[in-house]
Amino acid sequence: MHTRLAAGVVIAALLLSAGGARAVEADLGDPDTYAYAQRYLLLQLNQLRGREGAPRVELDPLACQAAKQHAAEMLSGRFLSHWDRRGLKPTRRYNLLGGFHALGENVYRQRGGGGSLEERLQLMLDTLLQSEGHRETMLGAQYTHVGLGFALSDDGRDFYGVQEFIVRVGGEYRCPLDARVGETVEFSGRFDPRVFGLACLVVGYEELPEPRNREWLSRTGSYRDADKLVAGYAPDALESFEGLETFHDIEVDGRQGWFSCPVLLDYKGKEGLYYLFVWLTRRQTGEAVLAAVAAVEVRE
Repeated sequence: MHTRLAAGVVIAALLLSAGGARAVEADLGDPDTYAYAQRYLLLQLNQLRGREGAPRVELDPLACQAAKQHAAEMLSGRFLSHWDRRGLKPTRRYNLLGGFHALGENVYRQRGGGGSLEERLQLMLDTLLQSEGHRETMLGAQYTHVGLGFALSDDGRDFYGVQEFIVRVGGEYRCPLDARVGETVEFSGRFDPRVFGLACLVVGYEELPEPRNREWLSRTGSYRDADKLVAGYAPDALESFEGLETFHDIEVDGRQGWFSCPVLLDYKGKEGLYYLFVWLTRRQTGEAVLAAVAAVEVRE
């Protein structure tokens, strides 16, 4: 999964026309105003999704926490990126808060702007819609929930926004997030057996994250989870993955909607971030849905 950054620096929105509804001042330090901003943007997103035939999304508290934290860090560091200063991407950051559902992130910055809170949020939405990657994320039919987070500089000139779109089609998932090279960890979870079946679990790999400075972060663009796929786990003993080592150790209870998979974390004996992707299959259509992702930090 990946998205793209909002392009460039954007200018302030035009003032609301005379006689319109009173605009709310952009005081995001006030909890009520912050909650209003989330509700306002959620309404606009769902109206947009409705016009495009996509299902509504609901606010997800944990994803809102992830979005708020990343917006605040980008503001304090004056950068725009899907990476944070630890070098972590969205999935790992969400995992560390306790979330394992698959996600897609949009990030946005308005520099040197102004206007009411509604104007800032509408400009954010309009700007993101101009990018094919952002638009695809906001209209993704697979998403069921969203986290919305914002940060505003003290002088009111710099505004940051983050959208964390979530695929909450299964139940809760569990997986250790730290391990040793060669260790086996268990990724388990639940799903609605009336709607889904377990398709597979795929393992991806990338090098360990490292701290990043503002210059590096400012050069980043779109992101994806894992640089390469290295193994697959299939419940069907006759299934294999082309070009990947295949295992069949997944335990599945299709009637109760439960699975458990012991995953070996050993790609050529390397330290790194090992991504565990859980795919479900929608029974009615056969559509494959990425439901959960765990980014496990593996060291010697």
